[in-house]
Amino acid sequence: MDRLPSIAGALSVEELASKLRDAYGLFTRGLFREALSAFRRLLRLVLCSGDEEEEEKAELKSICREYVLALEMELKRRDLASAKQEPTRQLELAAYVSHCGLQAPHKVLVLRAAMNAAFAHKNYLTAAGFARRLLDLNPKADIAATAQKVCQFAEGNPTDAMKLAYEERNPFVTDARGFVPIYRGEATVCCGFCGASAAPEAEGKVCPVCQMAAFKN
Repeated sequence: MDRLPSIAGALSVEELASKLRDAYGLFTRGLFREALSAFRRLLRLVLCSGDEEEEEKAELKSICREYVLALEMELKRRDLASAKQEPTRQLELAAYVSHCGLQAPHKVLVLRAAMNAAFAHKNYLTAAGFARRLLDLNPKADIAATAQKVCQFAEGNPTDAMKLAYEERNPFVTDARGFVPIYRGEATVCCGFCGASAAPEAEGKVCPVCQMAAFKN
């Protein structure tokens, strides 16, 4: 783990925003492990920045939390795919990533990956759900054309080969420890710093997203 920066070296909100743009760039280029380190480092820099502009820093924390969680799950999914293991879990992770609070261009990337993976595994209904959400983002013409074809195919083949622990229309947050959905109305605990969610049994344990604070009720 990187050492925390000193207060004396605290960055301004403008400097933090510049580092955020750098982290976005890593994500866009598909350098996911590097992007994960960059977003987590940015969380630590926010912790050690001054007390001014609290609203902007709160937004930065929220952004970093969503990207760290998405990247952790995406890297896990890719590890499983490389090992050709747990196809159902791969699709579940792809689904959860698609619900993280990412910027629109990055949302297009993860929805496209989820759509393609679901279709390849003959989960046509699930693939169509991703495709419709993708079309809502007005992607490039070639991506939109593929998404439309997936929707059309699913109309004639309204089936899923694998049952997923995923309900697209049921609002949820993702458990930062177990990478499973916690649906609206279910009990949760939250990280005292970054706001990541987890199941109640995580209370008092260190948050794996920011790695700096504990979950509390």
